[in-house]
Amino acid sequence: MTAWKQEIEDRFRLQHQREDTTLQRLDSSQGRIAAGYLACLPRTDALTIGDAEFSMNTRLRLGVAPAPKLPTHCVCSEPLSDCYNHLLACRVLCTEAPGQHEGGRPGMRNWWDLRHRLILERLTADLISANVGVVMEPGPLDPRRDGDMSAPDQLITYQATDRQAGVPRCVTTDVTVHETVTGALIRSRTSVRSKLNNEATAKHRTHGEASRAAGCNFVPLVFASLGTMHPETEKFLNLTDMDIDERLLQQIGTGRRMFTATVLDGISCALARGNARILFRACAVLQRAHLARLQHDRAAVGGNG
Repeated sequence: MTAWKQEIEDRFRLQHQREDTTLQRLDSSQGRIAAGYLACLPRTDALTIGDAEFSMNTRLRLGVAPAPKLPTHCVCSEPLSDCYNHLLACRVLCTEAPGQHEGGRPGMRNWWDLRHRLILERLTADLISANVGVVMEPGPLDPRRDGDMSAPDQLITYQATDRQAGVPRCVTTDVTVHETVTGALIRSRTSVRSKLNNEATAKHRTHGEASRAAGCNFVPLVFASLGTMHPETEKFLNLTDMDIDERLLQQIGTGRRMFTATVLDGISCALARGNARILFRACAVLQRAHLARLQHDRAAVGGNG
């Protein structure tokens, strides 16, 4: 981070040192993925998000209500006035499977699956465009586990930059997005870094052993919903370990540095798009529930009268 940016952040932290939610939101919005959708040029559909999606994510980033006239509490009774990010994590709002008209697809069990799929498909498409071998959801890698291990998201095969032994390197990945600005985390004083570390460790337990048994490394792709990445995720997505053919990149109209930026910006836009779709749905459910409650209360008052 440049000196002037660090100075601005230090001043902000000093000014808001008593506001735990604000500081948690700041820590959740660090890095290229967090800012990519704000600054990238809309050169392709993948790097373009709609006005409503942009507005929704900007509001989320600033801690502003994502829609007007929202109730003060979620349908699960969690207060919303100081933490609208709860809408991205609420099990009551998010566990219903999205419909086809809402972007849902067969096999999706909840709205988190939709966001997960958008990120996974974007990363896969970008790597394939650079001639990197990617297989999505390849199934359990270790048959000795008798299928009790959930499949990793990707099996990626590539030539490493060190070209050690001339053998292509295989990596499995698993994408997960977690909400790090919630009342529970703030009350428990759980930092963003600790939350992401815990999730990465859990992913290693789930997928690491089977991946190593199959001769693959495992990389957890762990993001906060506002964009901060786990260090392993950030290192992998810098793509410095991949020996990508420069001539191929020139053929698709880019260079190594711009290709890496495109990958990161594409993931950022996919994450923002997924967040927006979850929030659109959550706000609609909240407003319907609030209207139904008002109508019920008016009917009760009328009946008593």
